[in-house]
Amino acid sequence: MDFKRSWALLNVYDLMIIALLILVVYNIQKFGLSVAMPIISIVLAAVFLDAAISYAKERKLFFQKSALITGLILATIIEGPLLMLVLTAVIAIASKHIISI
Repeated sequence: MDFKRSWALLNVYDLMIIALLILVVYNIQKFGLSVAMPIISIVLAAVFLDAAISYAKERKLFFQKSALITGLILATIIEGPLLMLVLTAVIAIASKHIISI
C-alpha cells in the first residue's frame, strides 16, 4: 500500500489521535515515567466510562475514538492528584453524553 492511499484512509479522528499520542510520548520523554501513570489513568477512565455508558444506552459494546481523544487531551493539559484527574475524565465523558441528550 502506498503512502497516498494510506493517507486517504485516515479521518480526522485518526489524525487527532496520532497528534495527541505524539504529545503524550513527548511528555513522557521530557518529564519521565512519573507522568505515565496519570496519563494512563485518565485515558482508561475516559474510555471505560464511555464504553459503559454506550453499553447501557445501546446494549452493544464498542470503542469510540472520541473517548480516547478526550482522555488524551485531558492527559496533556491537566495535572494534579490522581483522584482529581480521574474525576475530571469522568465529568468530561458524562457531560458529553448528557449534552448530546
